[in-house]
Amino acid sequence: MYRLAALLPTAEFSADLAAAATGTGPHQAGRLLDILAEASLLDEEPAGRRYRFHPLLRLHARGLASDLEPAAEREAVVARSTERSFRTAAADVAVIPGSRRLSSSAGPVTRTRSRAPPGPSRSRQNTQGYP
Repeated sequence: MYRLAALLPTAEFSADLAAAATGTGPHQAGRLLDILAEASLLDEEPAGRRYRFHPLLRLHARGLASDLEPAAEREAVVARSTERSFRTAAADVAVIPGSRRLSSSAGPVTRTRSRAPPGPSRSRQNTQGYP
């Protein structure tokens, strides 16, 4: 859990997100995260049962993951956590009256090569009609 949780693409995370990313159950993930927090390898935020790595410990855990975890598993952790975050956001948007719905019809979120941001003229076009 120490190595894999460090790969999550967020500074602060819940046991549910760690469980989804690592393929464990929420109860087991929470127990493992509590053990890491008791050993001072994670900081536990008092409100909302969220966890966070100290930056140096995160760097250490990521280094171990790079050395000890297969590349496919490291990529799967990021993909599963991104998919979980997307589904959570879509569910949250669905319950807000008058909000736009997010579509997951494209299937699971996959890692793609990032593109350069649009130039100034394109940015202006994208924001027309917004205050």
